[in-house]
Amino acid sequence: MKLSVHKTIRGKPTSAIDLDGRKWYESQGQRVSLGYGWMNVEADWLDVFELITTDGCATSAELSSDNRKEETFVSRELLMVDIDSGMTIQQLLEDDFYNACGAGFYTTPSHTMDAHRFRIMFRTETPMTDSHLVKLLIVGLMRMYDHADPACKDSTRIFYGTPNCVIKECTRS
Repeated sequence: MKLSVHKTIRGKPTSAIDLDGRKWYESQGQRVSLGYGWMNVEADWLDVFELITTDGCATSAELSSDNRKEETFVSRELLMVDIDSGMTIQQLLEDDFYNACGAGFYTTPSHTMDAHRFRIMFRTETPMTDSHLVKLLIVGLMRMYDHADPACKDSTRIFYGTPNCVIKECTRS
């Protein structure tokens, strides 16, 4: 599986506003750019799952440079649906589509027992190289899970990992 990981971002970075009113991000005590600093990797699914749920790496599509934007999209093999409310993990585990097609899930750091927040993961059989088709597939998955975050549909979307995630499931090797 090919994808890109950010060299520095582990978990969700914190944001701040500088004296000039510009927003910036920090991860692990370092200022980071969400657009630059991406590195392509190739790994098997179990290693990718660990990168996201143990190391907490931020991931995106495979890119043609270290600049994450639509124009540098190469391919995507891992799709995610971001659930911030309206669905529980128990409901996911009972979902027929997830059980037939899902590759796993992991909770985000803001997950609580009263407010479930998690990402549902899907793998494609082959790399998808058409960014428009990737977006259509993501939109289709979001319709399957109507509580999905509607902002998370572009082909080079960042998905933050969860360092040392406790509640997770990897269903496909």
